[in-house]
Amino acid sequence: MASTQWWQEEQVLSHWNYSSFRFWLAEVATPTERELVLKEVFLTLHRVAPCFDEGEVVIGNGNYDLRQVYCKKETCPRCEQGVGGYIFNWVSPKWTAVEFIPDAGLTIQENKGRASTAFHTAVSAANYTGGKIYDHLTLIPAKLGGADVTSAGGAASSSA
Repeated sequence: MASTQWWQEEQVLSHWNYSSFRFWLAEVATPTERELVLKEVFLTLHRVAPCFDEGEVVIGNGNYDLRQVYCKKETCPRCEQGVGGYIFNWVSPKWTAVEFIPDAGLTIQENKGRASTAFHTAVSAANYTGGKIYDHLTLIPAKLGGADVTSAGGAASSSA
């Protein structure tokens, strides 16, 4: 079970959330935080045709190892079609920007554009100033009382 520092949100836009997580893990996390998060957090992989071994995989970049597990949904269009991809729906006020959680009032393309703009603007600003991307993102608030965090517009019906 995840802590109140990070938890799973079905509707998060995985691409930008995972990219932000990797920046946090490499540049911000203390060794203790890194150890704690890597015990719980994992990347979920969709199956690719042809099917391959569905055991647990560990990937690393020399600094840390992140577990990868295969999607276990009974009906998953991405797995059924063999197109692959991944889900990184672990959110935290440490790495998840509010723009990474879809706004129900926007289309999925508008939500993806909003997330992309927020992430790339933060990366550019951090490169320009020599700071961290988190100095330029509006991160989600801490999880309070077990309530899930959603954007002001609420959760959308589709994820990245």
